[in-house]
Amino acid sequence: LDLDSAIFYNSVGYHDFEGLSIDYGEQERMGAALPRPKHTLILRNHGAVTTGKSIASAWCRHFYLHQVCQINLLAYSTGKPLTRPSKESLEQAGAAAAEDGMFCPGNVEWEACKKLVERKMPF
Repeated sequence: LDLDSAIFYNSVGYHDFEGLSIDYGEQERMGAALPRPKHTLILRNHGAVTTGKSIASAWCRHFYLHQVCQINLLAYSTGKPLTRPSKESLEQAGAAAAEDGMFCPGNVEWEACKKLVERKMPF
């Protein structure tokens, strides 16, 4: 529904909740749910995992995922019809946000994100 959501277009895998993670076989199942080039894994009924070529990339993806989810919840809660971007525009923007794309999360905004966290959560 917004530009940041394109980061996740065709890049999300899903894994069903299996209870406490005491079974090493779950690692294989989680890995199978996140084949490359996917970088985000939604753990149903549990949370999310984001990956990247750097800590900056993985952290910024998680930051954007949180924002995108909030925006979607708010938009859908209106009950009004929503305008969705075209498949082509999502593919183009998603490619630009890929690991080797010019807008890969973390490439530019990492320092600003660290400052934001430090302001909101001083240690």
